[in-house]
Amino acid sequence: MFRVARAGGRLLVLDFGRPDNRLWRSLYFAYLRLIVPVYGKLFCGNWSAYAYILDSLKAYPAQRGVERAMREMGCREVRVINFFGGAMSINFGVKQGRS
Repeated sequence: MFRVARAGGRLLVLDFGRPDNRLWRSLYFAYLRLIVPVYGKLFCGNWSAYAYILDSLKAYPAQRGVERAMREMGCREVRVINFFGGAMSINFGVKQGRS
């Protein structure tokens, strides 16, 4: 995204997040581990259809890692907008340079 954005272009990343609050994070991870596979079974007929999300999220740098990467790439106005206590997030940044 950064490579193809024009100077002054806005970068937005909407993704699962990792809540900063330990209690909320543990509850959220329990939900992903115990409830989301049930939804996979009910809606897709497959327990593991969405079970990958928790493992994927544990390995993913989430909103803080994306924020750090955007700053390292030289984005300005970098910010994180958390939803649901950080379970979902939007990372925002503007590519440096002339518009």
